[in-house]
Amino acid sequence: MIQNKRYHKGRLISHKIDGVEQLLGTRIANMAAPIAKVLKLPCIDKKTGQPRPDSGCGKMKQRLNDGMSFAEAAKLRLQGK
Repeated sequence: MIQNKRYHKGRLISHKIDGVEQLLGTRIANMAAPIAKVLKLPCIDKKTGQPRPDSGCGKMKQRLNDGMSFAEAAKLRLQGK
């Protein structure tokens, strides 16, 4: 397994495993989606199984993919932004 990491402003935003890039927000969303489905959270699109872009979950995914720290993204998520 070969890993290449990419940083933005000193923060890890993506890594490649065997040549496949995985953004941090997407990786977390993929791990959290099954839990959100079980809890029947409204942020998950029933057709795609991924966070809806207009939902809080989707906004957090995008913020992490854009390089925001997890702490900052979680703070905004808890504030409902």
